[in-house]
Amino acid sequence: MKWSLPVCLGAVSLILCLNVQAQTQKPVQLPPSKPKEMAKPIPNPLHDKKKLILAVLEKQQDDWNKGNLNGFLDAYWKSDTLRMVTNRGVTYGFDKTASTYKKNFPDSTFMGKLDYDVIHVELIGETDALVTGKWLLKVEKKFKGGYFTFLFRKLKGRWIIVADHTS
Repeated sequence: MKWSLPVCLGAVSLILCLNVQAQTQKPVQLPPSKPKEMAKPIPNPLHDKKKLILAVLEKQQDDWNKGNLNGFLDAYWKSDTLRMVTNRGVTYGFDKTASTYKKNFPDSTFMGKLDYDVIHVELIGETDALVTGKWLLKVEKKFKGGYFTFLFRKLKGRWIIVADHTS
């Protein structure tokens, strides 16, 4: 399609007229916008469960570091089927586990300072979780450490350790 000079000049004139008209008119006022409401976070039940489990470990670590062995042991299932695996073998039952801890750590001097470093929390179904991490114990100027795997279970509305494998 060919454009003739009069058509081109007419198009240019139209554009110039529109441009001049646009510049001489008042700017359009938009109605004031309503303040945006903050988006409410969507609850994530998986994240919430992990936070509850991590809170148990944080409390356990804090109790240990305060010399509160009974508070530390409160994270464990008070059952004959609690399972504790260490380099010394397998211990069954809360009472035997608690007795071993109390024999090896009779007071806060022997307990020293405990530090957990959680590596992974894996939720298994609605009521179980596998937690893997590292532990470091400083007693006076000596360090001892290793790894742990805790099997947590939610029983009677609370997350507790039902099996502990610590190396």
